[in-house]
Amino acid sequence: TTRREVGVVVVVVPPDEIVRSGRMAPLSTEQKVSELSLTDLERAREPKQEDDAPASPRPTAEEEQPSQAKPPPPERSSSSSSEYAVGERALAMPSSGCDPCDPRFGKKLLLSAGASKRRFAGNMVLLRRRKPTLIMGPYWLMLVFVTFPLVVVGPAMVAVFWCAKLDPWIQASYAAVALVVAGALLSTGLRDPGVLTRHPTAPANDWNWNDQAQTFKPPGARYCPWCDCVVTNFDHTCPWTGTAIGGNNIRSFRLFVGALQILAYYTVVVFVLGSIGAAPR
Repeated sequence: TTRREVGVVVVVVPPDEIVRSGRMAPLSTEQKVSELSLTDLERAREPKQEDDAPASPRPTAEEEQPSQAKPPPPERSSSSSSEYAVGERALAMPSSGCDPCDPRFGKKLLLSAGASKRRFAGNMVLLRRRKPTLIMGPYWLMLVFVTFPLVVVGPAMVAVFWCAKLDPWIQASYAAVALVVAGALLSTGLRDPGVLTRHPTAPANDWNWNDQAQTFKPPGARYCPWCDCVVTNFDHTCPWTGTAIGGNNIRSFRLFVGALQILAYYTVVVFVLGSIGAAPR
């Protein structure tokens, strides 16, 4: 029997007659089979097993293309304000516990005092849900104990002890500027900056998906990591006013900054006039 291997498949080619001991003799079927060893049979069977193995399914065209639609947001616990687009995970910055610069310090302080978790939208404090909505930012301690005393208590003391030496029109004009600064500060720090409500689906084609808050947001809206929520027309977060500056309080913030500069210059003028007595009553 002449044996020839093609690849890994053993092909047995039995001629009708072979030369054995100088004489030609035909081989029977049993002799042909007995010439194959067990190894040859296993090697001949392996390619067949590979051919019979099911091929892995190829990905379809839809699976190969990146999915554009985002999955629906997960269900949120009832302890948070689910109607607002707040962050789904904690801030990346570490929490030091007693650091007033930590945007979560004010929230932890109120929670430890017994405030309900439903009073918060991220790190924002919800003072009034119904319109007009009143919201304080994450740095409300800065607003209450630093900025407000500086722009209200300070000018009031100047008006009492220095403006009393000056003409009434100077007293009235200085008090008017101080009231404008105080009103603009309160309007900025207590007004809703534009905290976005949650939108699982896009109301318009130009809305984009936000991964931090798991919601669709309009153009100009951004996720604020300090406030831990999405603010429409977000500009920045001002620690002096204690809150984010967005589409709803940007005008009040600009009025506050402008009036504060006028008040600062006016205070210098009042000190000078009161010191030299150039305008006695």
